[in-house]
Amino acid sequence: MALLRMRVFTDNFSPKLELDADFTHPVLCRDQYGSSRRSARSTVGQRVSRDSRRPQFSSVLTDHLVPSGGTIALQGHPSLRSRGYVARNPSSLAHPTWVRTFEESGVHTLMVAGVTESEAGLYTCRASNLFGHVDTSAAVEVVPPGSVRGGKPAMFVSRPDQDMAVALGEDITVSFRVTGDPKPQVTWMKGIRDITNSQRSLKETFDDYVRLTLKRALPSDAGTYCILAKNVYGCDRSFVTVRIRQRARSLTPSGGWSNLETSTILRDIRDQLERDRLKGT
Repeated sequence: MALLRMRVFTDNFSPKLELDADFTHPVLCRDQYGSSRRSARSTVGQRVSRDSRRPQFSSVLTDHLVPSGGTIALQGHPSLRSRGYVARNPSSLAHPTWVRTFEESGVHTLMVAGVTESEAGLYTCRASNLFGHVDTSAAVEVVPPGSVRGGKPAMFVSRPDQDMAVALGEDITVSFRVTGDPKPQVTWMKGIRDITNSQRSLKETFDDYVRLTLKRALPSDAGTYCILAKNVYGCDRSFVTVRIRQRARSLTPSGGWSNLETSTILRDIRDQLERDRLKGT
C-alpha cells in the first residue's frame, strides 16, 4: 500500500512541486539462525517543476545603518509578474510628509528623509498578485550624533536639487557636499545600474565637494537617480528626478515673413475681419 502526499510551493525563481510518498512494504530479515518477515514504512521526497505565477524578489532587502538626519531608502526588485507592492514599518512613521515611494527601472523604493531614532525598526516589503504574495524584511538602525568613537558616519552636508529639467543633448550635472570619517565613497545609481564610471559619466571631487556629470542627455536618461555616500559607520542617500525636454525651436522669422511690410500685414487683418463680418450678416 502506498500513501501519496503532494505539497506545492515556490523556491526562489524556480517554481517547484514537492512530492512526498509514504510506502508500506514487507522486509525480510535473515541470519544463520532463521528469518523474520515484518512490515516497514519508507518516505520518498521529490521536487519537480510547477507553476510560477506567484511574485518573487530578484534581490531581498538588506539591513541599513543610517545617520540621524539622513535618508532611509529601502529598495525591492520584484518580478514583473507582481501587480502590487507595499513597503511599511509596523509602527507609524514620525514624519509622514517626508515619506515618498517611487519606481525606477523595476526597482521600487520607499524613501524616508530626515530620520530620527523613532524611524528605526523592522521594515517589510510585500509583492503580491492574484496568486499570492512574498515578503522581504530589513532592520534599520539610526546612528545618533557623536555615538561613534574615532569616526563619523557618512552623511550629506548639502544635497542636490530633488528635481531638474535638462534639454536633450545637454549635460546632467548634480553637485553636493558629503562628510564622514573615513571619507565616504560616492556611488551614482539609476535603478539597479551603477553609472558612476560609465562612458558618459564624470566624477569630480574637491575636499568634501562632489560634482557628478552625465554627458549629452538622452531621452532614456529621464528618471530618478540615487546618490549614495557610504563608509563603515553608515550610509546616506539623495535622490534626483530628471526630466528631459526637447530643445526649443528657433523663433527667428523665415526669410519670406521678414520681407512683409507692417502695412501689408495690417491690411490683410482688416480684410479678414471684413470678410468675417459680411459672413455673419
